[in-house]
This record gives sequence, C-alpha cells and structure tokens, in this order.
Amino acid sequence: MSLSNDILTPALLRELDKRRFQPRNRVEGRHSGRHKSPLRGSSTEFRDYREYTPGDDPARVDWRVFARNDRHVIRTYEQEAQTGCVVVVDQSASMNFGKPETKHRHASRLAACLCHLVIHSQDRAGLYTVRGDKTEWYPPAGNARHLEGVHRALASGAPAETADLPGALRKLQGLLHTSSTLVLISDFYCEPGDLFHGLNPFLHRGFDVHLLHILDPVERTLPEDRMLKFRDLENSAELKTDPNSLRTRYEALLADHLRGFRELSVRRGVRHKLHITDQPLFDALSELVE
Repeated sequence: MSLSNDILTPALLRELDKRRFQPRNRVEGRHSGRHKSPLRGSSTEFRDYREYTPGDDPARVDWRVFARNDRHVIRTYEQEAQTGCVVVVDQSASMNFGKPETKHRHASRLAACLCHLVIHSQDRAGLYTVRGDKTEWYPPAGNARHLEGVHRALASGAPAETADLPGALRKLQGLLHTSSTLVLISDFYCEPGDLFHGLNPFLHRGFDVHLLHILDPVERTLPEDRMLKFRDLENSAELKTDPNSLRTRYEALLADHLRGFRELSVRRGVRHKLHITDQPLFDALSELVE
C-alpha cells in the first residue's frame, strides 16, 4: 500500500505497529469483528431496552411495548461486531496557524494515525472534513484502498474560510445509521453550547464522542514581544499592539472558553482532550489507543 510519507513518516508507521485502536464503549455495527455490540441479530442475546431517538431504524421499535405503554423503545442485543470510528477534521483557516507545524498539519497526522490504527485493528474508519460550508465524506470502510484514499485526502487538504462545525454535524447525522466512536479534531473556535447542540443527536444514540482540542503553544500564552501584528486568518482583519497589554485578559478569556468545553464534556459523558502541537503526537490519542 502506498502511503503519503508527508503524513505518515516511516518513524510514525513503526510507532503505529506497536499500538492498536481500543474503543471505550460497546458500539453498534453490522460487520463481524472483535467488539461487543448492542445490535439485533439471529444469534444474539437480549440485553436491554432503550428509548427510540430520531435516526434509529423504525423497524427496531418493539411495537408490543408501544401497545402496552405507549412508548417507543428499541430492544438491544449482544453480539460480537466490528465497530466504526468516524474522524471529523476541522479545515477552517484558523487551523492554518502554527510553527513549525500548523494545527491543521498536526490534526491531519492525528487523523491519519487514528484511521490507520482503526483499520489495522480490523475495524472500519470514516473521515469527514469541514471547510467553510463544504464537507467531504469518506464512509467507514476497513480496507487498504480506503485507507490510502483517506491519507490522500488528509495530505491534500487546504484550510480555508470558517467552519460551521454544529451545522456540519447536522449533515453528518443523516449519514451515520449505527452508533460508533466519533472523534472531532479542531481548535474549536466556536461556542461550546453550539457545538454540543450539534452533538446531542449522536449522544442520544449512544456514540462515544471524543473532542481533540488542538492549540499552538503561542495560543496558550502570548509571546513576550513588544509589538505584534495579529491577523485573523478567517477574515483578514489586523491589529497591531503590544501583547503585554492583552495577555491577562486574553488568558482569562481562553481559560473561560476551555472551561466551558470541559464542563459540558463532563456533564454529557464526552472525552475532551486539550492537546498542544509541541506535545508528543500520541498523547492526544491516549483515550483511544493502547
């Protein structure tokens, strides 16, 4: 299989050989594999009921329970199944910030590593990129040809415009019919509440959601330079000022922003991982691989 060395270097591939994808929760799937899955089948054991949520297959509703209790519920079953992992990559212009490696390049490496591990663990990986109002969808699959296509897409991605992540999630909801692991890789320059509103349907359907929050070291603490020109990568607005005059207020606003994501994540059972691009790559994947 031909991989882009610009995304997965030989050293990274050697490191990947030592690791494997390990999802946190049981997930739904229709393909045989090595994970427990709550899905109806001919040779499965009944596990439990759960409430029907929009996006579920109506054929799975237990109509006898509905007739007795006027409630729409779904019977869940145990079987070994192949899971899916869908990786959402933010390709907005703000992700083009950073040195020596931009946030977008770092995020692309993370996505490539994760998709590689998922497929080499005999599971299925999907990729969903968001740039402006454009999205690209590579449905979950588990073969070498699909993985090569995912790597090419990540290597050639060019950040531009803004990214409406909540809106993109609404589109993605209609493309996924079984719950799986959902990983969002972004700098998350959006309101936490708006993002979680977009995540609600996935959480109701039992998705295991991970937010990999990517920042450059300069975004954590402004540099000590006397004068800097700040430029908004998404609308080209510029501001020339002394960063020392902004540092206290900036760091307080950033702390509030990160706190908003952490608190909502804890409340909703989502894994939120802040990852700085100068940290080891696999630190960001510690909740997903072993």
